[in-house]
Amino acid sequence: MTTQKQWRSEITALPSWLRRPIGNASDISTVQRIIKQRQIHTICEEGRCPNRGECYSQKTATFLLMGPTCTRSCAFCQVDKGHAPMALDPEE
Repeated sequence: MTTQKQWRSEITALPSWLRRPIGNASDISTVQRIIKQRQIHTICEEGRCPNRGECYSQKTATFLLMGPTCTRSCAFCQVDKGHAPMALDPEE
C-alpha cells in the first residue's frame, strides 16, 4: 500500500516553461467581482478556463454575446452548447 508521503514524493514538478504565474490576487478578485455584479457571461467563467487567473490579473476577460450558450462545440471547453443563440437581452 502506498502512503500519502510516498505518493507525494513520486509527483514531479512541471518544467519551468510549462508553469504559469498565478497573478495578482487583488486584480483577480476585482475582475471576478465585476463579472458577477454585472452578470456578464464570459468564456473564462462559463468555460471554467484554467488560465483565467492569468487574464484576470491583467484585468481582461473574454465575454460571450447573447447569453451563456455557445453555438460552437469545442471538445475542451465547458461552455454550455446550443444550436440557436438566446434572444437578445437589451440590458446586455
